[in-house]
Amino acid sequence: MIKILFILILAVVAYWGYHFFKKYSTESQKTILNYAGALKQAETKAKSVARAIDLKSVQRAIQQFYVNYNKNPMDLKELVSKGYLPYVPGNISYNPNTGKAQQQ
Repeated sequence: MIKILFILILAVVAYWGYHFFKKYSTESQKTILNYAGALKQAETKAKSVARAIDLKSVQRAIQQFYVNYNKNPMDLKELVSKGYLPYVPGNISYNPNTGKAQQQ
């Protein structure tokens, strides 16, 4: 009788433990997926902001160059060589005839 009662208690505890851990492992998996999704969204937003900042920096550098030389720079490398920009952003196209820069 004691053996049957012990086996019954053990079965109930095992059943309860299985469902308890299954529930919380599923919730933690959802939390990890939500966190990963939020990180991806943050990365996408950061790249978008960086592109906008690059474009605005290039536009201001072109304006400053024009004020100082009364002409548009021939290319973005000229802005770097004269100290108006620290580097040429890779995602910006520039038209020297119009002096306009835009994202690619």
